[in-house]
Amino acid sequence: MRRRTILTALAVALAPAAGTLLAPTDAVPAPEPIDLHETFAARYAATRAAMDAAGPPYEGRDGQFLLFEPPGGPHRGRVAEVFGDLGTARRIAVLVPGAGNRADNYWRGVASRPYRSPSRQGRDLHDATGGATAVVVWLGYDTPAGIDVSAFREDLARAGAAALERFVRALTTACPQATVALLGHSYGGTVIGLAARNLPPAVTDLVVFGCPGTGAATVRGLGTTARVWAALSPHDPMRFVPGVRIGGLGHGRQPAGPAFGARVIPAETVLDHDRYLTPGTDAQQAVARVAAHGDQR
Repeated sequence: MRRRTILTALAVALAPAAGTLLAPTDAVPAPEPIDLHETFAARYAATRAAMDAAGPPYEGRDGQFLLFEPPGGPHRGRVAEVFGDLGTARRIAVLVPGAGNRADNYWRGVASRPYRSPSRQGRDLHDATGGATAVVVWLGYDTPAGIDVSAFREDLARAGAAALERFVRALTTACPQATVALLGHSYGGTVIGLAARNLPPAVTDLVVFGCPGTGAATVRGLGTTARVWAALSPHDPMRFVPGVRIGGLGHGRQPAGPAFGARVIPAETVLDHDRYLTPGTDAQQAVARVAAHGDQR
């Protein structure tokens, strides 16, 4: 019965966003942390089978995948990949990619640049934490196609935030032993900001980097008790984005600015907008410490 409860929570809430929505939190019994290895293994096997059936570039991919939906219709495809062991992890980091990412460039990277691959970034981050933190790369929403009008609107971010809330609640239901850090690059940080006030208490840290705005003017405006961290490279053109919200455009104050009130993560050695999680950068090292510990020890 308890194993069936865990499987049900996962199947319902980790389904693609176009499918069934998660029931209210109080309608999902809190499961005990038992037999999670078998539970997640079953989910990974089912998702790999769906990927194989979809053909290139998805078939034959190694890895652990909680979610997969190929592009089709209005959707750009969805992927959630796990690095590490969710069944035993005491700490989980969920990485939310930004604009330009979609299922069919998830492995090769936006514009075929490998360092922009969410899969590679997730693996590198897992390595940087020493392997003790489970890392989930969550591309579970439709991102803006690029730096266009849709990237300056909140429509896609609000839909992404609702999907992220469902996903995180499912994850914390299935992994009650773990605390969670959410990490958002660029528009992914906007998604996290809009989700912040509805996240479960297990989420202790929100980290945004290269983010144009979170939809709030200050940390207090996010409505969360989680620690909030922000990074912005001096080489990132995002620093020129006006911190305004006018007529449905804009995402509010730059979260790495002093007026916002976030804890600052260094990013002096980040060369551009896309290399915050490149191994060896000061930003990746700091993000990894927050992902692993909730501080910068």
